[in-house]
Amino acid sequence: MPTHRWLRVVLILGCIARLAVVAARLPHPLSGDELSYDSIAFNLASGHGYSVGASAADYAPTAVRAPGYVFFLAAFYRVFGHHALPPLVAQALLDMLTLWLVAGLARRWFGDGRVALLAAAAYAFYPPFVLDTAHVLSETTSQFLVVAMVFLFFEHVATRRMAPLVGSGIALGLCALAKPQMLPLGVVLALASVGTLAVRGAVRAAVTLCLLAGLVLAPWVARNASVFHAFIPGVSTGGIALWFGAAPYGRPIGGFDDPTVPDTLRQRLVVLSEVEQNRWALAEAKRIVAADPAGYARLTLSKLPRLWFNIGYQGHPPSRASWLVAAANLLLWGFALAGALRARPVPPATAVMVGLALFWTIAHAPFFTVMRYAEPYYALLLPFSVAGFVSFLPRRPRG
Repeated sequence: MPTHRWLRVVLILGCIARLAVVAARLPHPLSGDELSYDSIAFNLASGHGYSVGASAADYAPTAVRAPGYVFFLAAFYRVFGHHALPPLVAQALLDMLTLWLVAGLARRWFGDGRVALLAAAAYAFYPPFVLDTAHVLSETTSQFLVVAMVFLFFEHVATRRMAPLVGSGIALGLCALAKPQMLPLGVVLALASVGTLAVRGAVRAAVTLCLLAGLVLAPWVARNASVFHAFIPGVSTGGIALWFGAAPYGRPIGGFDDPTVPDTLRQRLVVLSEVEQNRWALAEAKRIVAADPAGYARLTLSKLPRLWFNIGYQGHPPSRASWLVAAANLLLWGFALAGALRARPVPPATAVMVGLALFWTIAHAPFFTVMRYAEPYYALLLPFSVAGFVSFLPRRPRG
């Protein structure tokens, strides 16, 4: 059977797997970060603005969540009512488009139909990607936008046409509208491509990507300036996330509801606005870092196994599933190294992947980290991993 027909089979099977997980997830209530996305989206769809609160007495404007994914949810809630099924089904279908883009990247980088097909199959059944589609979280949509941005950027590198570069910049802006920490990705791509595009071309790419992404973000920044009288380019919780990651009570924490947070502190903070809470947390994080810079550096390094391998959570011994994910990810990294060295990817693919790995680490390690933050990178790593695996297989005879 030709490769493109096998790819259709993979798409269908991957979609079935995701819809099955969605069906299994629906009877269970939302939890964790899902609750805030759902609440803000429902308020927006109900005509109460971009706000937190559950009644007219306590609706309040907010910026605790960036709007990209909230708008996605609100559109479905507006049309279909307050039900999780429609957006989750849409996420499953959108993830199949991400799969197709991953296959396209694999073919472009390595020029091999087997690599493209196997990368698609690996994406279709990599457990975190499948499970993400069944949660009311921004991971699936952000992952699509990251992969689309890189796919279009390499289309620009190959053809030197501006249209793909413009599309890449728009994808970057939409991604930053959901994950503000992704905004520097345009600069990372441009720097990694200097050897291919030359300095002038790389500078033009960086300016184009940053300008377009900035234009996409501008209405949100203007709204926040008007509502909060503060410059908030992403979310109003950046300082809070840094404080969580600075281990204020001996270990990184995931929220103010963590058992280690004293009730007295919660009572102090509840009377502050979210902007004031963020300022307080940022000042506290700076104080912790200044008091023991070496200790903070060691703490930051200790988060890397959590970010990349889903292990190393203090107070939480790894489960069997976590060890399996860690082993699978380590295998992906090993084969990816072989792919970079043996499969001869087109430039600047290897430089881009190295740059993105450094960026992902720097952008996430200072904060409270979980492996789902690194999943968009793993989507891009799969073509390298599969190419490395294929490089050890017997070569097919020509003709």
